[in-house]
Amino acid sequence: MRGMRSSPRSILTSVVTLLAAGCNASPAAAQVQIVDVGRFNFTGGGSADPRLVAEELSGFARVEGDRYVAVGDDHAALYFLDIAIDQQTGRVRSVSFDRPIPLLDFEGRPLTGRGQSADREDVIYNPEHRTVWIADERDGGDVARPSLVEVDPRSGRELSRLAPGADAPFSVYSAIRANYGFEALTREEDDGTMWTANEEALAIDGPLASPTAGTIVRIQEIVAEGAPTRQAAYVTDPTDHAITSPAGALGEDRNGVSAIVALDDERLLVLERGLVGDASGMAGFRIRIYLADLEEATDVSVPPYRSGLAGRTDWEPAHKTLLFERRFGLPVSNFEGMALGPRLANGQRSLLLIADNGGGTWQSIYALRLSQE
Repeated sequence: MRGMRSSPRSILTSVVTLLAAGCNASPAAAQVQIVDVGRFNFTGGGSADPRLVAEELSGFARVEGDRYVAVGDDHAALYFLDIAIDQQTGRVRSVSFDRPIPLLDFEGRPLTGRGQSADREDVIYNPEHRTVWIADERDGGDVARPSLVEVDPRSGRELSRLAPGADAPFSVYSAIRANYGFEALTREEDDGTMWTANEEALAIDGPLASPTAGTIVRIQEIVAEGAPTRQAAYVTDPTDHAITSPAGALGEDRNGVSAIVALDDERLLVLERGLVGDASGMAGFRIRIYLADLEEATDVSVPPYRSGLAGRTDWEPAHKTLLFERRFGLPVSNFEGMALGPRLANGQRSLLLIADNGGGTWQSIYALRLSQE
């Protein structure tokens, strides 16, 4: 995002550009490819304490080697996994869980109550500080404010917190819709810059995704010192087909950003996770991974845009190029977490997706290969 510019262009032109992205990709985009490897189902993550079962895992990140850390929607805990990857194919060979680490507040007290245990959506590991950062849709249980929380992975204790406050780039996130706050978190491997994003549009930025239009998401840069800086707007795809069955899924149509992975300071992989209908209206999960190029995107962190993007035409979103798409049925297929794995024998990177299983210990990881020429 360091190359973002603020010269305006009609939003109509921008939308046309987005729709044509797959056939008008930039040379840099053409050099990034994703190869489908396959799904790995397994059972694991149980605990004698039902409050610590590894359920509804929503985000994960590699620590080192085969070691990963995950968080979930349902319990206040860190989950450490060992994921063995075949170095030739990128397939997942095995997954095992270590004991969960309960999360504690800044004073070292256990987090109690549903409000403090739910809605942790993504996580990263900081190797310099040996800490983890968690994207939380609730700030201390407040559903009207999201937060980013730094935690000691050994004790689970909170070390620091970033939340919307004064008139600064982060202030716009006070306008989140409940359950659509910070959904994604990533970290650049070279300089430690973090990025986060809300799932669907802030109340000041426009409507949620619909069958006819996508939703506007803000991708936020946070420099290594912990200071929120610039933002780019990212427009998701429409949901396309309205859900008409099963009855329990009626009205639950959605499509937003559920995970991001930084490739460098201008390009991110963006996972759009949709609960959408197929051509017959049957509900299922649609997973699309885009390459988002932020170089030409307007910096929407500055004051003219802090009051909202709805109704404005003087900004340009990130350019996006489709790299991967799959559709899944409902059971254990809500792939909403994404993490880079190790480098493989052929020089490609392992890329992994993890599913929110909806509860229980039946888990699923989807393996891909990422190449950058």
